[in-house]
Amino acid sequence: GTKTDYFHEPTKIAWSNLVADYKLFSKDQAKAVGYMVKEFELKKAATAHSRSMQSNSGVVDPLKLHSYKFNDDIFKRLTVTPDGKNHGLMMFIDWSGSMHDKIAPTIKQLMNLTMFCRKVQIPFEVYAFSNNNWYEPRKENGESYVRTLPQPNYKDGDITIDSSLLLFNLISSKMSAKEYEEGMINLHWIATKYGYDRYGYRGRNYDYEAAKAEQWKDDLPSVPRGFQLSSTPLNDTIMAAMKMIPAFQKRYNIDKMNAVFLTDGASDGGERVISLNDNDKREGDSWMTRRVGGDWKFKAISYNANILLTDRLTKKTVPVGSSRRHLTDALLKVLKMRTGCKVLGFFVDEKTTIGRGTLNRYFPTEDFYGRGIKCFDRKKVTAEFRKNKVLVVTENTGYDELYLLAGGKMNVVDSLMETPSENAKKGEIKRLFAGSLKNSKTSRVVLNKFIKQVA
Repeated sequence: GTKTDYFHEPTKIAWSNLVADYKLFSKDQAKAVGYMVKEFELKKAATAHSRSMQSNSGVVDPLKLHSYKFNDDIFKRLTVTPDGKNHGLMMFIDWSGSMHDKIAPTIKQLMNLTMFCRKVQIPFEVYAFSNNNWYEPRKENGESYVRTLPQPNYKDGDITIDSSLLLFNLISSKMSAKEYEEGMINLHWIATKYGYDRYGYRGRNYDYEAAKAEQWKDDLPSVPRGFQLSSTPLNDTIMAAMKMIPAFQKRYNIDKMNAVFLTDGASDGGERVISLNDNDKREGDSWMTRRVGGDWKFKAISYNANILLTDRLTKKTVPVGSSRRHLTDALLKVLKMRTGCKVLGFFVDEKTTIGRGTLNRYFPTEDFYGRGIKCFDRKKVTAEFRKNKVLVVTENTGYDELYLLAGGKMNVVDSLMETPSENAKKGEIKRLFAGSLKNSKTSRVVLNKFIKQVA
């Protein structure tokens, strides 16, 4: 039978509401995604055609569609000409506790991206990364079931890994149309569950009708065990990607690989350096030492040590510096050296603005320690964010491009065109139409940025 056979009546109703809600979402998205696919194809054809007679601005106007000039935001910075090469995408999403209020808009952005990739036939895999070390206290043949963690076999000087790393393959281009639909409905379910605020209608202005209309979300089954949010094993995920991406490139014969990491915080950190020297001490038993898998000794490293990371495969060495973030940047550099892929990051900050700490990290105003880092005018930076709802980081990071987003501004919207005045001139109608499309498009941040990289 179907999964709804197990449900109580309210849950059955809730599930059919969810499916209807997904169908509606999907239909809305299809229009915008279809429009972007068309634009993508036009752009490719136009660029191929006009490579020899490109205008100075680098912007091609394929059918003299002057009113479509607002497309430039996506295509202005295209550096790659469509060359018939195979593109591929692998995406890793942070499944950590602090993401709980952003999981819903993140999943919606992701759904958009996979719809686009399916339409233009770009192979893709999407993973959520977690270290939710769950177990089910159920009996099987009299044995209780517990997830057994892999036991790494470290060599001297190895960096430790989190042995409870989990990667959930949420959605994939390998799926049949039926599997894809089911995967998308399940994602829509998790997004709805994490995005639903049961208490949102309480208080003085209690809106009984609105609360009742949303009640079905409460009746949905809860998020499945193991899919709860945990912490952020980002560094471990980058290490896993060093194996996964080459296998994917080989499988689909990919010329241009894009790896995308979406997160709202730094990696957990806490990595140790393994020591096989008898004189080195074991650390006391702790959550941290347990997660590296086994009873190992670690090297004692002073806080100002100059740490270098050498990749055993490429034999190349990159400096690490002293903090967790520097290790992440070093690992991203190794990933690029090993795979030749383009590495893009989306960092989702607090509610509606980019926090000061984040700005200080990527857009410093002074070079305090004389390290020769690039400095920025903070006023210009905040103005750019207000205008574009995204900041593009190319300095002070291991990513090729890192996009800073505000969690509260990630909702995918389809704005309706404002009604033109009674005897509106052509110009006004064109402006309103462009405005509504621009809104619909800028809200699809992840898809926009991806298209810019692959067109």
